[in-house]
Amino acid sequence: MKLQRKVKRRNVKATDTTGDEFESRWLQRLGLPSAWREPARKHLEQLCFSVLQDTWPLIESLFTVVPEILNREPERMDLAEAYGWCCYAFWQCESAFPSFPERFASFLLQQLQAGECRNLEISSLLASLFMDADDLENWGGINHPQLARPELIRAHEHVVKHGEYEKILNAQIKYDEFERHIRDSTDLKKEWAEIKRLFPDQTTGRDMIHRSLVPERNWVRGPGADFGSDASAFQAVFDVFSWKYYLWAMKGDEPLLMKPSVVFTPFGTQIFIPGYISFDPKRDLKLGIVSELHRARGIRRQGEGFSVGRIDRTDRAKRAAELNEQAKAKGLEGDGRLRFIANELRITTREDYREIRRLIEEGNKLMGK
Repeated sequence: MKLQRKVKRRNVKATDTTGDEFESRWLQRLGLPSAWREPARKHLEQLCFSVLQDTWPLIESLFTVVPEILNREPERMDLAEAYGWCCYAFWQCESAFPSFPERFASFLLQQLQAGECRNLEISSLLASLFMDADDLENWGGINHPQLARPELIRAHEHVVKHGEYEKILNAQIKYDEFERHIRDSTDLKKEWAEIKRLFPDQTTGRDMIHRSLVPERNWVRGPGADFGSDASAFQAVFDVFSWKYYLWAMKGDEPLLMKPSVVFTPFGTQIFIPGYISFDPKRDLKLGIVSELHRARGIRRQGEGFSVGRIDRTDRAKRAAELNEQAKAKGLEGDGRLRFIANELRITTREDYREIRRLIEEGNKLMGK
């Protein structure tokens, strides 16, 4: 069955239809000079969780293949822009976008080069999700592909990769106490030896053995423990063993204790406190660093005053749009129509109706007009 989808078209100016303009816009967005190859490659090499052999061809295509396609087929600008935003996602960091943004970019590049097919319709749907990403006033989402301070997130990715959470947390002495306890535990050593005896195939030749991941919100866990095969039975036993000692893995015969951690994710900032820690947020957590990291995605100020003001603005904008329709129905035009709306909203204008026009425009967008 063919996917049927009407995709909102981007308003493309005449100057937007050339590959040169596209290339120039994305060079500027990525902060690259006209001689972009060397600095682009150097930047990608420094990324923590990206693989250069995967990301370099995509950035190279952004400035070579895609502009050539647009010179021939300028109507494919929406797809090209979505491709650019996916490249920009991994260019900034890997942590702020759904897993492996380079996979999204690769798919979109294939579709830019493809003919008509179902995948092209799917890619058009994906492109529509990035519509107006370069225009914050018209961007309908709350999350956004452009980060305020990606350099902070990139630095934090190195902290996560090397497990150096002590840079953010002050609970190191508590961690050290329990790490020493499990390292010296005769019970743990005996139990691990018995696990290895019963499951030699699952424990031999593996540098690192991880417990099962606990899913978000700790609720849906798939089918649960399964003892139908040696592999699944081992995982079930190993999960209980890890639970007993607060382990996240075994590295050879070395138990790896779970650390307190702060992790930047596409949907928020996770703070994990292992159950063995007696947590004191004021002493154990470097709140300033965590707050700065969390705000790196670009978050508007919030609180009762800010949030109430924005909610009130939204309500007034919707009301202005409704009143505009009522005024038209009454046959009111020009300043008379705007004056009617201002009076109903009790806004003093002094015959300057720019604010009323803005409210009507915002209201129409909120109501999908």
